[in-house]
Amino acid sequence: MTQTTRTPATRRSHRDGTLRDTILERGQRKCQRAFGYAAAALPGGPIASMCIINDRLPLTPELMLMGYSQGLFPMDYSGTLRWQSPDPRSVLLLADLRISARMRALMRRATFDIRFDTDLEGVLQGCADREETWLTPRMLDVYRALGELGAVRTTEAWHRGRMVAGTFGVPMGRVFIGESSFTRMDNASKIAWVHTAEHLRAQGFDAIDCQYHKPHFARFGAIEMPRDEYRRLLARGMVAPADYGQPSQVRAVAG
Repeated sequence: MTQTTRTPATRRSHRDGTLRDTILERGQRKCQRAFGYAAAALPGGPIASMCIINDRLPLTPELMLMGYSQGLFPMDYSGTLRWQSPDPRSVLLLADLRISARMRALMRRATFDIRFDTDLEGVLQGCADREETWLTPRMLDVYRALGELGAVRTTEAWHRGRMVAGTFGVPMGRVFIGESSFTRMDNASKIAWVHTAEHLRAQGFDAIDCQYHKPHFARFGAIEMPRDEYRRLLARGMVAPADYGQPSQVRAVAG
């Protein structure tokens, strides 16, 4: 049997490594305890704690996807990142999607080409082009990176070769997290949004996360859902996710 002889340098390296592992283990336990204390002390409990921790982490595509999976989303206010998790949450259950007779008539008369996933950059720039926006340069950069991963999907309304409206969001399980929209032509954004909802329903999605409740969403059937219920809906969808579909499979034309 060969016996390994440790030199002073080897012993020192082993001792340093053991000490480093011990410090890291203690640091991890300390961090976990601090998280537990924060979860107990903060009014929002663990969700508020996750938001606060995420505020201080580098904004990356991986962090974005992790946050979305937990029911969080980021907003950038004048260079200050703040993760959000509203309670209640505005949610449109697609089984309850309501499209008024007036909206149907508008869609029949429309002269827009409705396209999916053909111009992410154009949609991002359109959504960011307003006097006050949370879509700051770093937010745009992370959505571009998510787009390269196939994690951001767009619906666009085109008129005579020009994009006149668009909306984008992130599919997460069987929930589509709607992020922003823009319009340059009357009713174009509404029509693009309805096409998004109808496509998602056809693909087996359960809901669109509208985040904050607004009359515009309520007209289509969105409700205010308790945050815990929304997170359960999100978790169920993550177990058996829907397939959004490829652009070539989901092109539609209005008019």
